Amino acid sequence: MSSPDSSSQAEGNAAAELAELRASVDSIDSALLHVLAVRFDITRQVSELKAKHSLPASDPQREAEHLNELRALATASGLEPSVLDPVFSLIYGRVVRSHQDVASSHQFDASLVAQSLDNRKTPSLRRS
Repeated sequence: MSSPDSSSQAEGNAAAELAELRASVDSIDSALLHVLAVRFDITRQVSELKAKHSLPASDPQREAEHLNELRALATASGLEPSVLDPVFSLIYGRVVRSHQDVASSHQFDASLVAQSLDNRKTPSLRRS
């Protein structure tokens, strides 16, 4: 049977170890958020390029190929590949929405220019 002192010491050690592990997880989460922000910044540039050249917002074949590459990487890293599906489904969905939003914005801008040109009044040449 353990004494009250050794029991409270073990609890203190466990609490300290738990706090250390949680701090590590928090640091990793911060790094993930930073990497995700960089990724979304790059995909925003992709959105602009796709909109400029009227390319489709979604490329299901590229997404499937990339996901298969990531699954292989996950397996090689000792991670269950099925973990990737909901994560990348969310990421890909957000990126495609961004592509669509930017494309709509470009179409809206182009239609405003066209409308502005159509509504221009030709100066009249009447005499006063």
